Amino acid sequence: SSGINAEYGGLISFVNPFTRKSTSGLIKELFAVCEWEDNSDLCDYSFTEKYITNNGTAQASNIAWGAPNARLKTAIWELVMAAVVKSVITVFTFGLKVPAGLFIPSLAVGGCIGRVMGELVQYITYLNRDSSFLQSICPDMSVCTLTG
Repeated sequence: SSGINAEYGGLISFVNPFTRKSTSGLIKELFAVCEWEDNSDLCDYSFTEKYITNNGTAQASNIAWGAPNARLKTAIWELVMAAVVKSVITVFTFGLKVPAGLFIPSLAVGGCIGRVMGELVQYITYLNRDSSFLQSICPDMSVCTLTG
């Protein structure tokens, strides 16, 4: 039974780049803040401003902030699918009665869902960056919603 679970889990996990990674590597990528030099699919933004304005003075920023590009949009859907696949595999693994981790896979599922929510909030913030309400809450928009 556990051999069949491993075979099917491997086949299902191989098609998605986020389920193909080791769980610790996935968690590390999900919690990383995007910077200008990052080449990850989760950091594929159209950088509109390298310098941010803080109280009227321009400051250099290493934080990536701008409109999402195609690789990021694809990565978001892959993260949703990774959360579903990892949830199902974790449930089956938990029911096998063999020593297997439950905490780290559950952390990965939560990290996938949390990163998707963070990217969604960041995108909504970017679309409404000229809103007086958002500017009154956070004048420096590039650091208001950090997804990592």
